[in-house]
Amino acid sequence: MLRLLVFVGLLLVPGSCLGSSLRIWFDLGSYDDDACVTPGIPLRSYLVAVLGGDAAAGGMQGAEFRIFGYDSGWFNAVTPNPSADFLTGHPLGDGCQIAFPICQVQQGAVPILLYTIDTVVMEAIPDVVLRIDRHTAPSNPNFQCPRLVLCDPPVYTSVCVGTAPAYLTACPLSVNATTWTRVRALYR
Repeated sequence: MLRLLVFVGLLLVPGSCLGSSLRIWFDLGSYDDDACVTPGIPLRSYLVAVLGGDAAAGGMQGAEFRIFGYDSGWFNAVTPNPSADFLTGHPLGDGCQIAFPICQVQQGAVPILLYTIDTVVMEAIPDVVLRIDRHTAPSNPNFQCPRLVLCDPPVYTSVCVGTAPAYLTACPLSVNATTWTRVRALYR
């Protein structure tokens, strides 16, 4: 019984024993994983590494993954974290690798930014699920997963990490009172 209480108690401590993960957020301040998209209005998303209470808790030096769900017909500008010094591939294509010259340590609840993605769609979209998955051709065949590379030179241990989907929907159309009054007058 005591072991069960300790286990449940640990689950309630935020971030202490939860595994590390890769996430797509639309607001770094509120960890928002869903957004609505209006045609012609830019939308910014952030690909972040959230370090939990697992092997990556001490920091990470790189990552390997891919993202799918962003439509190739959208205007997507992908910008890596300017601190990164090694980049290969493309996160919205077959996959990418990103690495940093020094260990990246999460500061409190602030995740580690890997990429910023600015998107513009030109017409209404259906509901879209954005997912993070393994690179289509992982550099290490023993890791068929999205992964982080730890800060333990010269070994640079790889660990598989969890992911969570993010969601895009079309923003509801809003009609202001002036426009509605004019439209209604057409039918009187």
